[in-house]
Amino acid sequence: MSRRILFALLLLLIFGGALALRLPDLPNRPMHTDEAVQAIKFQELLEHGRYTYDAHEYHGPVLNYVTLPFVKKPFAETDEATFRRITVAFGVGLILLLFLISDGLGKPETIVAGLLTALSPAMVFYSRYYIHEMLLVFFTFAAIGSGWRYLQTDLRRWAITCGISLGLMHATKETCVIAWAAMGAGIVGTLLLRRLRGEPLAIREWLRPRALTLAAALGWGVFASVLLFSSFFSNMRGPIDSVMTYFTYVNRASGETHNHPAWWYLWLLGWFRYGPGPVWSEGLILVLSLFGSVAAFVRVNNAEDETPHTGSPTAARATRQLLTFLAIYTLAMLVVYSAIPYKTPWCMLGFLHGMILLAGIGAVWLIRALPNLPLRAIAVLLMLAGTAHLTRQTYRASYVFESDPRNPYVYAQTSPDMLRMAKDIKALRILGDAKFGIKPYVQLFAKDAWPLPWLLRDRSVDEWNSTEIERNMEVIITDRERIELIGYQLNIYGQRPGVFLYLYIRKDIWDKYLESRR
Repeated sequence: MSRRILFALLLLLIFGGALALRLPDLPNRPMHTDEAVQAIKFQELLEHGRYTYDAHEYHGPVLNYVTLPFVKKPFAETDEATFRRITVAFGVGLILLLFLISDGLGKPETIVAGLLTALSPAMVFYSRYYIHEMLLVFFTFAAIGSGWRYLQTDLRRWAITCGISLGLMHATKETCVIAWAAMGAGIVGTLLLRRLRGEPLAIREWLRPRALTLAAALGWGVFASVLLFSSFFSNMRGPIDSVMTYFTYVNRASGETHNHPAWWYLWLLGWFRYGPGPVWSEGLILVLSLFGSVAAFVRVNNAEDETPHTGSPTAARATRQLLTFLAIYTLAMLVVYSAIPYKTPWCMLGFLHGMILLAGIGAVWLIRALPNLPLRAIAVLLMLAGTAHLTRQTYRASYVFESDPRNPYVYAQTSPDMLRMAKDIKALRILGDAKFGIKPYVQLFAKDAWPLPWLLRDRSVDEWNSTEIERNMEVIITDRERIELIGYQLNIYGQRPGVFLYLYIRKDIWDKYLESRR
């Protein structure tokens, strides 16, 4: 068996392991508010065949459109797994994209990067999260990978693929501009380093024969973005709103909501402990990524790798440029995201993925740099212990502490109490109609009742977002505390940490409901 076939089999084996870590028991965690919002947004596309971009909420259209082909049942019959399988696919897809840059990273480095992608607790947890972030990371890496392939092959199709990937980044989430800027920093920084080394740049000579190809790639990227934002040209306001939305997001980034200090992301990844809970750390990835950053600037070639250009100075120079690009790109992503006051934990996935690529480089470089076999064996054993630790944390994060605030990846998570609330409301409707001939009218009077619209997607609520409470209503759901409603039974449910919803049931309905359950 050749080394190339063995490499491909190992990477596919890692891909299978990543699926095995992500797919089981997808409904085990209640839908986060953000997940529920996206699912309800998708409902409009599924049931009415239309999507309208909102410049203030929901992010871009890609998540909705990639979900559509995989939902073959009425919306009321969908569950959490229906939607989370989509992000699982993109999460494991990152491992397959490694094939695009394996000749630049090196085969052993690629295997390590694939393994860390498969095992990272954050990457696994948010692959099981129906939000845009994993798609953004996927299309970002697709742009980098296809851009690298174009540089290596000069084939037009890779340039077009890169352009489309850049367009899909924009149509996925507004924060794509941060990744674009980081890519730009990586390219400029790499060119400056080449100049400092005295290497010829010849940028104009390289660009001149490729100008039409690059323009076509850019055009395809713009077309992909406009096509989706305009809902396939049925809403031409959408592409305009996709630009105007940045006024909203600039204000949001500097606002007080989700405001955290600059070191917050590194704290989550490096050493997190909440109360009496366990210690969490992806320190192995952080430490190895530091070694990888050093290696990116000192390693000249991959002498042990079988590439088509082994021993070629040109290939060695190209490899060095890829590694320095990844180091500068990842650092730029980390700096920008850390500097923005608005922070949510899933936003760190972009630079975490860059760290994982660098960690693959760092692991192999460190082992090769050690002077003798015993030291190399010790390093390998320590890394294996670190991967075992990551695996244990991954299982704990996604299957034991999946809704627990002691988990660093759990953020404003929906309380399991909301499942009980939805169950009680449905029971009131069903038993009420069957047992005492009254189908209680349910009114929602709340500014924020998420994820209740998802939990009650079978239309158990008759009136959503009422402007005022109608007295003598059978059942009232509200987020207002201490409402004066005489003759009602009050039940209180946790919505998320520190936030509650209140269920008022008219006393005669409540008494009949209790009687029907005896």
